[in-house]
Amino acid sequence: MFEKIAHWLAGSDVGVSSKTMAIIAMGATAGHFDAPYDGADFGRCYRLVNSIPEIKNYFDRIARAVPRFAGILRNWDTLVRIYERDAPTGRSDDLYEAIQFWRNPENASKQRPKIEKIVKERKAKQAEKEMKA
Repeated sequence: MFEKIAHWLAGSDVGVSSKTMAIIAMGATAGHFDAPYDGADFGRCYRLVNSIPEIKNYFDRIARAVPRFAGILRNWDTLVRIYERDAPTGRSDDLYEAIQFWRNPENASKQRPKIEKIVKERKAKQAEKEMKA
């Protein structure tokens, strides 16, 4: 895995949050760490995990080292669904809102249903608009 991470770090699709994931997985305990702030940051983390799925084995370690990552990693699958759904548009208010909610360490273990409810409501509104058009 270390060789894969080294190759990935040498690439151009690296931001602070994805680098944080990679270097903590490699064993770093100190550094300039941060969690994703928006969809672009999350996208780099998403592509890292897709390229090196073993990173998921380190989600707990990353969450302990960077409290702002805890809620994001606990709700990774929900965020991935939102990201993949909205990727073709290049914009996602739902993803931004979810990231901002779960970046707050106080919300790390709080309700998925709130975010999923927002996503469902937006989908329904979008479908309604499409039907009227």
